[in-house]
Amino acid sequence: MLKEILKHITPFDSETLEVLANLFSEEQMSKGKVFAKKGEYSKKMAFVKSGVLRAFYSNEKGEEYNKTFFTEKSFVGAYSSLVTGGKNLINIDCLTNCNLLVAEYQKITALFEQYPQVERLARIVAEQFFVSKEKREIELVTLEAKDRYVIFQEEHPQLEQLIPQYHIASYLGISPTQLSHIRGQKKKGQVKKNDLSQMVPLTIPLSNSFYQNLVDIYGLKELLYNEGIANKSGLPLIKLKSTINSILPNSY
Repeated sequence: MLKEILKHITPFDSETLEVLANLFSEEQMSKGKVFAKKGEYSKKMAFVKSGVLRAFYSNEKGEEYNKTFFTEKSFVGAYSSLVTGGKNLINIDCLTNCNLLVAEYQKITALFEQYPQVERLARIVAEQFFVSKEKREIELVTLEAKDRYVIFQEEHPQLEQLIPQYHIASYLGISPTQLSHIRGQKKKGQVKKNDLSQMVPLTIPLSNSFYQNLVDIYGLKELLYNEGIANKSGLPLIKLKSTINSILPNSY
């Protein structure tokens, strides 16, 4: 499974793919087990073969706020700690029994010079995480809770059957009572799926394939539409580029 996912992200020659895949070893983690702990230094990342993990913040009162979920066929890790070498700012634990393929992050980065395709993989994965993070942050401040719930269901269609509702409520930034109310409304047909039919198709030719990838692959159509940037009147190329640049790191 891992090799197929890696090849789906970016092309690999057989030698590079084999060298990279050999860095991962299978590990079983039971429900409740910690993968990364706040205040510690992360050394490992993993590919999720099965199961569900969550990344979450906790305050001094012990209150927890779910940041994101890691599900089957995704990569999991405390990336700020892995990249900077600093302490973890978040916790990551298993919400179900998990089957992971785990690798030492430094062993992966050590391949960058000799195997450029591995470095490209790491960059693409980082781009995906950044765009997903930005999209979620914007949704939290611009969308109503019921709309965030609809997006959650579209992005994680099976997750509600696997984890407790209070974890989903925390992820959505609402109380379990509010989530129960929204679910009740949805059953009555009062909460509908996002209507993206009026969204302008952002298919204009772009001079830089990076912008095109962000728009087509990483879901920025919905993000730009929800922000009122894309609408029926169309979207000039220069505005699209400046908009994407405004939510990307300065290094891009």
